[in-house]
Amino acid sequence: MGRDRPGSPAFRNLTPHYRFELRRIPVSCDTGLPEQEPSMDIDSLTSYTRQYWSEAKDTHVADPAYYQLAETQLRGIVERNLASGANVLDIGCGNGEYTRLLAARAQRVLAFDISDSLLAAARARCREFDNTFFLQADVANTKLAFGQQAHAVFCMGLFACLPDDAQVLRLLRDFADYLVNDGLLVLRESTMTGPQQYIRYASGHLGCYRNKQWLLESLRSTGFELQEEIPLKAQFEPFNDYLVLRKRRADQAGAAISDNR
Repeated sequence: MGRDRPGSPAFRNLTPHYRFELRRIPVSCDTGLPEQEPSMDIDSLTSYTRQYWSEAKDTHVADPAYYQLAETQLRGIVERNLASGANVLDIGCGNGEYTRLLAARAQRVLAFDISDSLLAAARARCREFDNTFFLQADVANTKLAFGQQAHAVFCMGLFACLPDDAQVLRLLRDFADYLVNDGLLVLRESTMTGPQQYIRYASGHLGCYRNKQWLLESLRSTGFELQEEIPLKAQFEPFNDYLVLRKRRADQAGAAISDNR
């Protein structure tokens, strides 16, 4: 059986930060997917978004100026935080436009996405780099295995594509396992100050925007400390920020657990 539908007493008790709301907002991106309303339960929404991104040929769902700003800010983050010679994971790499920035500095980049079309575009965009490898994987449902831990994980906008909180929490735990102690985690995420909302765009893209405080608490509970927060869109919700974090060392994690008892 699927999970309780949003609005049922059980669902409200488990996830009080949720408010389900579908709105249509015109955007210029057009994937050619049929205009259909997803069913309003977590399993259906998860299936819908997985199919959408599996078939996606473009990752841009906002104004081009936003992506230019995001690239500029990411360059600064990389310069300030990513050591040359680092092994990097790019989770949900999309068309590879940001993977290029990582490849230019890192020793090795492993980049993952669910879409064949996006991976093909990413390989073409990064063909000059021989330190970058692209692999298809459903990272939301598959824990990756590596011969050694990474120095940094970059994940750009992936959580807003995952309707299920359980997937987000599982990914955060996976990220902690992938990283060395004091490893770098860089997220770019859209959040709300109030309850979670889902926004259905005219392109078919379903944005899943979580409560920001919930996300920050989830990061801390899975072993990450926030180092820097860089706003990209702060005029209206959903807000969009870069979050730069470090994985706590084992001794720090143990102290944090003791402090919270």
